[in-house]
Amino acid sequence: MKKIFLLGLCAVILAPLVWVLTYRFEGSPPEVTADLPTRFLKDGVTLSLDIIDHKTGLRNIHVRLVQNDITKTLLKKTYPTGDLLAPFSGIPQGGDRLVIPVETGRHGLSDGEAVIQIQVTDQSWRGWNHGNMAEEKISIVIDTQPPASRC
Repeated sequence: MKKIFLLGLCAVILAPLVWVLTYRFEGSPPEVTADLPTRFLKDGVTLSLDIIDHKTGLRNIHVRLVQNDITKTLLKKTYPTGDLLAPFSGIPQGGDRLVIPVETGRHGLSDGEAVIQIQVTDQSWRGWNHGNMAEEKISIVIDTQPPASRC
């Protein structure tokens, strides 16, 4: 009788513990969809981001504009962390839609090639609680000068 009770008690304790740890250590990175109307940027262009993490929820979003050795942050956003009972209380922030103005003149960048870097992490406990990372790079051309006319 004692063995059955102890075995039942272990099952009652271990089953939820294994399930929570499996949930919190999930290995799927967030999904990132970036929409830029054109590859050639001038002031007034906006970058639309759709970001989804169906499992543990979003942790951080970092969007940078990089040209040569110059790096400018366009957006840095941190979401509230979930608690241990997140599987039972819902995903902290499962998705977001962001519209980011890309103002090249304000950041002091010159005409030429550049890269928009997007990094998104989720709330997973993988990597010593650093989460899973999705990274996307978009090659662009900064073009603020009007075309020269030849007469």
